[in-house]
Amino acid sequence: MSDFDLDFEDRVIAGAVDDYQEGTMRFIKPQGTVAAIATARRRRKVRVASIVAGVAVVVVTAGTAYAARGPAEHVPPPVIGNQNSPSPAGSPSASSSPSTAPTDTGTPSAGSSGAGTGASGPHDPDDLSDATLNLPAVYGDSCPHGATRFTNGSANQYTKIDKVLSADVDRDGSWDDVAMISCRPGEGAMRQVVAYHRKANGTFTTIGLVAKLELGPNSTEKINNIDDVKVSGSAVMVHVGDYASTSTDGGQASGVWQWRTYGWKGGAFAQTGGSTSFVADTSNVRLTTVVSNLTFDPPVNGKRTGRLTITVRNTGSRSVKQLELRVVTSNGDIGRSTACPEGQNSTPICQLGPLAAGASKTVTLTTTWDQSQTEYPVQTSGSNGDITDLDAQLRIGDQKYSDTMPRLKVIFN
Repeated sequence: MSDFDLDFEDRVIAGAVDDYQEGTMRFIKPQGTVAAIATARRRRKVRVASIVAGVAVVVVTAGTAYAARGPAEHVPPPVIGNQNSPSPAGSPSASSSPSTAPTDTGTPSAGSSGAGTGASGPHDPDDLSDATLNLPAVYGDSCPHGATRFTNGSANQYTKIDKVLSADVDRDGSWDDVAMISCRPGEGAMRQVVAYHRKANGTFTTIGLVAKLELGPNSTEKINNIDDVKVSGSAVMVHVGDYASTSTDGGQASGVWQWRTYGWKGGAFAQTGGSTSFVADTSNVRLTTVVSNLTFDPPVNGKRTGRLTITVRNTGSRSVKQLELRVVTSNGDIGRSTACPEGQNSTPICQLGPLAAGASKTVTLTTTWDQSQTEYPVQTSGSNGDITDLDAQLRIGDQKYSDTMPRLKVIFN
């Protein structure tokens, strides 16, 4: 390469860095054009990392991309990606989904032919922020589809690129971009995950749709929510939720979340791992749930202690692994237990572990009511003080087995 080419490249990089500094000077301490040029001469290529609580310059390694923190309770390890972080209506707690997100190891196969025309390393995720992308027509006229121009990660006020990752998803030896794109025509976000191939001229072609919401009649047990994506090798993992996960009130704790894995097969993406349903197969499992009334002891120093017990029994002939109990109510504090750490909206989440055939386990939840307060710790309805808004939900792994919604009474001794 001639000295003229080096000087021209230095001037281009210097101009880009100066523009970057001008737009972000009020947020960070400028790094300076000189340092950028020195880095360009040494490495021949510069990638600028995004700003997270200040500024951090990140060296991009094979198979990684970084993104802003997603929902706080299931945040995977930091990865390089687009900074338009989604804001889902409800996000799971650390214990809400037994399935865990695999570590990013997206690397083109060493034995691949290298026939692809993309870059030899992970792309700068910001490349998609100012590109024309072909969006699949999965949500009708509610969201943009076809050739759609993005500027600074947005196509319009309601359509944004939430996250971008790099991986060789079609295993052709070149890096591809996996984008989680959201459209918010109403209260909730309608997201899809799409894979793109970067051409030598810097434009993008669509490889295929990885995952989308499954809306329509009888869709409550289908994918109604997408809030995160990860890559591992050529596989794409998508964090999906059922209809209850879209709730904006206390009911969101009833939502089921799963990591599902997708791979490129036969010219399209298909699910290759993870649960295929939010509902457990009940054909060979028999579980019963018995819930007591919420009973308060006589007052001591103006305070009453109330207890509610829940017994789960395996009445079938097969043992059950990884059993979980959730006690959901949106109308107050149903109680606590050291065996049941709090999840979303103070929901007790009880990991019951395996349960053998014929065996049972009982959980006791305890709450305290200070009689100087004007309201009970749990709101009731009717003159007899019934609790009608309680859901004792059983899960096997990351699938819902049953909901028990008893009509309970509040009893004061």
